[in-house]
Amino acid sequence: MASFIQPLQDFDTRYAYTHYSIEAAGWIGSVMERFELNVTYDDNLYNDHIIRNVIGELPGTDPNSTQIWIICAHYDSYSSSSRYWAAPGADDDASGVAGVLAAAEILSDYRFNDTIRFIAWGGEELMMRGSQPYAEKMLNEGADIAGVFNLDMIGHNPDPTFNTTSICTNSESVWLANNTSNICKKYSDIIGIQGQEIVGFPYSDHASFWAVGYDGVMLIEVFNQNFNDDYHTPQDTIDKLNMTYAANNTQMAVATLCEMAGMARIDDSRPSHYSMFPEPGGWGNQTPVISVCVSDASDIDASSIRLYVKGYRVIPNLTRIPLGYNVSYWHQGAFMNGASVRCSVWVTDLADAIFRRAWIYNWTFAVDGVPPAPPENLTIRLEAVLADKLGMVVDRGPDNSDLLHAERPSVLNQDSEFKMWYSGADGSYQYRIHYANSTDGLTWTKYGVVLDIGEPDTPDGVHVAWCSVLWNAEYQMWYSGSNETTWRIMYANSSDGLSWNKHGVVLDIGNSSDCDSMRAYSPSVILDGTTYKMWYTGWDGIAQRILYAESSDGLTWVKNRVALDVGAFNDFDRLGASAPVVLHSGAQYRMWYTGHNGSTDYVLYASSSNGIDWIKKGLCVNSAPIGELDSGRIESPGAIIVNGTTYVYYSGQDYLEPQKRRIFLATQNATSPKTALILEFDDSTSTDVPQYRVRFSQSLQAIKGASGELVFASGNAFALPNSGDGNSSSFYARVSSVDRVGHVSESWDILGKVGYGFVSDWALLGSPFGSGALITEHLATVYWEYVMAYDAHEPANYWKTNYTGREDFLDDLTFVEARQGLWVRSAIGEIYVAVGRIANSTTELESGWNLVAMPYATGMLASDVMGLIGPACSLIEGFDPSQTYRTIVLSGTDIMQPGQAYWLYVSSKTTWLAYNY
Repeated sequence: MASFIQPLQDFDTRYAYTHYSIEAAGWIGSVMERFELNVTYDDNLYNDHIIRNVIGELPGTDPNSTQIWIICAHYDSYSSSSRYWAAPGADDDASGVAGVLAAAEILSDYRFNDTIRFIAWGGEELMMRGSQPYAEKMLNEGADIAGVFNLDMIGHNPDPTFNTTSICTNSESVWLANNTSNICKKYSDIIGIQGQEIVGFPYSDHASFWAVGYDGVMLIEVFNQNFNDDYHTPQDTIDKLNMTYAANNTQMAVATLCEMAGMARIDDSRPSHYSMFPEPGGWGNQTPVISVCVSDASDIDASSIRLYVKGYRVIPNLTRIPLGYNVSYWHQGAFMNGASVRCSVWVTDLADAIFRRAWIYNWTFAVDGVPPAPPENLTIRLEAVLADKLGMVVDRGPDNSDLLHAERPSVLNQDSEFKMWYSGADGSYQYRIHYANSTDGLTWTKYGVVLDIGEPDTPDGVHVAWCSVLWNAEYQMWYSGSNETTWRIMYANSSDGLSWNKHGVVLDIGNSSDCDSMRAYSPSVILDGTTYKMWYTGWDGIAQRILYAESSDGLTWVKNRVALDVGAFNDFDRLGASAPVVLHSGAQYRMWYTGHNGSTDYVLYASSSNGIDWIKKGLCVNSAPIGELDSGRIESPGAIIVNGTTYVYYSGQDYLEPQKRRIFLATQNATSPKTALILEFDDSTSTDVPQYRVRFSQSLQAIKGASGELVFASGNAFALPNSGDGNSSSFYARVSSVDRVGHVSESWDILGKVGYGFVSDWALLGSPFGSGALITEHLATVYWEYVMAYDAHEPANYWKTNYTGREDFLDDLTFVEARQGLWVRSAIGEIYVAVGRIANSTTELESGWNLVAMPYATGMLASDVMGLIGPACSLIEGFDPSQTYRTIVLSGTDIMQPGQAYWLYVSSKTTWLAYNY
């Protein structure tokens, strides 16, 4: 039971309005397929979301029987406080699903006169939105459903001496409840619990069948004795459950099903197999573990099992599984690289002497024995992602046409004039496209509606909204049109941007299996040379994703692929990505888009070298504190670059006024905070590397060893959002190539980031990494006023300075040498961040005082540093803002930290060799 509950809990939430629900359904289906059931998926729509039921069928053997028995449970989960986040639902109702899967595992090895369906329902927490339409469909089809066993919360029982389960029934189903109770008593020596019949409780999926006249019962823990107080909370986890009690409840349902469906006591089928490794047609390493699972309704004769590898019989290890064995063998002698290995397993079942059946299965895999080449040319850098918010620029209203919403701007800059087309919603929530202009991008003049809805029963007869406009000898607009049923992308053109000619739908929704099967909308279009490129939002009833298409004329589009998928569980776009705007700047494509995490929406940022493979960089615009007009959702950006400044316009809504949206502005320029940490590298020269592994930690020793947190990147870059400017923690990383069989080749290079936070006034700063840089780059994370550097190698001019308040020609400090220490003055508290490749270094120290950066990439005792420099070093001073001259002599036990600089006194010229490896 636990082996089924834990994977379901690991989804964190299975709430029906998230894609995790559909992923959980897929996992359940894969388990049922493993038991060789006939698996189908039954989908229906509720509030534009797909509610998916998973059905595994074990066909009956009696040709005269039409009866169907159902054992079922709901797999969706719900937490009243955080349903989009932590809704583990271990008891409600992963325990019931585990019972259904355990029943499937056991019963699939037998045959019954009647058909048995094992069903996992979606949408139960939305008032049975999965089982209700299914039950109605069964009634309309005339299905002969003999009875339904619903398992809902069967795992919580903190008192081991309590041995009762509620059997909920209606008056028409009492016979089924009685049979369940009696069969439970019949097998009491095995089952160990008894049933307590309760008439009523129509609050789970069995009630959907009651409503259309089918009989059914529900097994559930007793309400007033052992009901789970953690129900519908993030605390409904597996550690609160009693697995024996859950298994006993499952035994009750299985025993009843066996008797009611009529077990056919014959074994007329050959043994079956599953879970071959290495998989057929796949790849294995040179010393693989070869394994296969074999099972049969009458069990497997262990003495009959034979395993052959490359034609030679080997002695396998046998591990018991239900009605069979896992047959495994570790090949210790290395296969040749590229070899084709044929494996065979031969078994006999345990049916009676007449019907014992022998069975053989063969499969082949290839050997990959060569590790891949590691990635090369690793670099690490900081990148500005977060934008500076400037406030609201376009309010809603006062005209009725944008009375409720002003949102999703598309902006151009022509002849020093900013032009904006935005979506406005009137008092009836009907959208039209509006126009406004500005001389500075801040103060806008509205012109009202410029693109109205179409005629009734046309593709844009209800809404026109969410457009993308570009200039190419004329104004071209791609917009989202709705006829109430769905959204499609349409096209219009104009000579002045005010009067538009519509040309109809140019990009329609996809097929039923496509990511835009239900909606295609909110486009962003650029003209790249002679090719029009579009990024748009696709909706398939499961999740919003950003898709990509191309066109030679802007009218006929070829869909390409998913450009940006939903994020990982803790990401800002964990539930979906939508409403992109893309700019092509230099060699880089830049995308701002809306990320959905269930709690709210954010404007996020990503970049790409080709417009197809994107690297997510993290948060660009966050919501404001309550009381601000954009304290709620932040979404639907539009962007433009003017004179080196990026203008990010976005839709914001007030937390206290959630049904009204306005347009706000945030900007990025050379001084914007560099919040993201970017790791980049050249691809491995090997052709069999599907992914790269990034190992990172705040401990350099961990990275030197074999530990650290692991993440995987499919492309040749990895972004760690919110780990740059403003974050003083250390960071070290190594990157590896991982080939198709799991060989790992790690780059020798270690990348690092160090940070040092200091209060306003002076600080001693320095990078431990090996390259020099312009002072503006070296101090890119600090708003500095004055910088001084002491160079002991130039006695004619020991001090060099740079002051922001004077003419540039007076500054003689423009470049910071490698490991050069700096006095830096800032009027505000700051965090200095340095990044680079970890390396050994050589520093020439002159006789007397030297101001140098700490060259070690991790903290060290001052006494150890002095010992490594040598006997010439007699004194080290570090920064102390409380002292008159802001320095203090370090004791041997003081820790010297990377990111800081120190005064070193040496009695004679010496060479400091600093080893980080």
